[in-house]
Amino acid sequence: MPSLRYHRMEDETILVEIDWNARWSNMEVRVRGQSVGVIANRDELASGRSFPLSSGEELQIRKGGGLQGLPRVSLNGVDLYPLHHDPKSRLYRATMVLFVVGGLLLFLGLRPLLHGVKPQQLERDNLIQAGAGLVYLCLGGLAKLRSITALVIALVLLILSTFWGIYGVVIRAPEDGIPLLYILGFIIQLGLVMGVYQGIGALRALNRKG
Repeated sequence: MPSLRYHRMEDETILVEIDWNARWSNMEVRVRGQSVGVIANRDELASGRSFPLSSGEELQIRKGGGLQGLPRVSLNGVDLYPLHHDPKSRLYRATMVLFVVGGLLLFLGLRPLLHGVKPQQLERDNLIQAGAGLVYLCLGGLAKLRSITALVIALVLLILSTFWGIYGVVIRAPEDGIPLLYILGFIIQLGLVMGVYQGIGALRALNRKG
C-alpha cells in the first residue's frame, strides 16, 4: 500500500505518513513513524479528522482540493505538504518548464546557423522561434525571482500556442485522422500548461507566508 508522506516547507524531514488506497478506506496515519489512528473512509476524510498526540500536538487531516485531491494535513496549525508537492518544489518545476521550453525554441530557431547559414539569412519563422525562446527564458528568470506576473504571462502564451497548434493541425488534418505524434505533442503541451498553472498557485502560497 503506497504511503503519502508529508513534511514542512522548510525541509523534507517526513513527519506524517498516510497509507493511501484507491478506495480511501482504512488508511493508517503515522506521525514520526508511530501509528496514531485510522481514517475509516472517504466520508470521514471529507468531514476532517483530528488526532491529539501524546506530545501535546494536534494533527488535522481533511480532504484536499485540486486535480489530485490529496489530503490536506496540518500539525499544530502548520501546513504540511506531500513530498515534492510543496510550493517551493512546484515553483521550481514551473520555472524549469519555462527554461526548457525557452531553450528548445531558441535552439530550433538558431539551428540553421550550425549548417553555415549566416544570421542575416535566417528565415522569418526561425527568428520568431528564437525570439519566443528568449521571451520564455526571460520569463523563467523572472519567475525564479518570484514574479507572479511572469508566470501568468507564460501561462497565457503556452495556452495560446497550444490552441494555435491544435487549430493548425485540425485545419491540415489528413482524411485518415490526426497522427499519434501530434496527439502526444498536445498531451505534453497540456502537461507544461498544468506545470506553470501549479507554479502560480505555489508562488501565491509562498508570498502569503512571506
